[in-house]
Amino acid sequence: LIEEVWPAFREAGYDARLATTRSGREDVVVAEPIANGPEGIPWKNLGLFVATVLSTLFVGSVAWYYVPLEQLQRNPLTMLQAWPFTAAVLGVLSAHELGHYLLGRYHGVDVSLPYLLPFVVPFGTLGAIIRMRGQMPDRRTLFDIGVAGPLAGLAATVVVTVIGLSLD
Repeated sequence: LIEEVWPAFREAGYDARLATTRSGREDVVVAEPIANGPEGIPWKNLGLFVATVLSTLFVGSVAWYYVPLEQLQRNPLTMLQAWPFTAAVLGVLSAHELGHYLLGRYHGVDVSLPYLLPFVVPFGTLGAIIRMRGQMPDRRTLFDIGVAGPLAGLAATVVVTVIGLSLD
């Protein structure tokens, strides 16, 4: 049933899914409006982004720029000298996730903004995720969204590599 009615609901701006009633005896079609974009300020995404910037600054300053922990305790702003590390790591990671996000929006799929995940070792982040709600219209859309992330990440990696090789 859902395979038959889903395209019509999608065309009308709704996402349809099959649900079971509380009694468990009947299946019903539930239609919800498709979100056209992020509503309001995405506080969770912003909070995780700030936490990830801080974690990559910390890891970059300690593990890559060899700033002693005692110096960081005296003056936490010394972490800022690791901004190139943070910019490189988060630039590539954000480009990858935004590739998925932008192609998802292009195809009309309800996707969330990227959630960057802070962590300490080895790069200051566990990566990032986006959330896709609803069904995919077709296989080509799924392929386009899936391949957009690695291609955008590759382009960002080339830029980061060229800049890194041009520096001392």
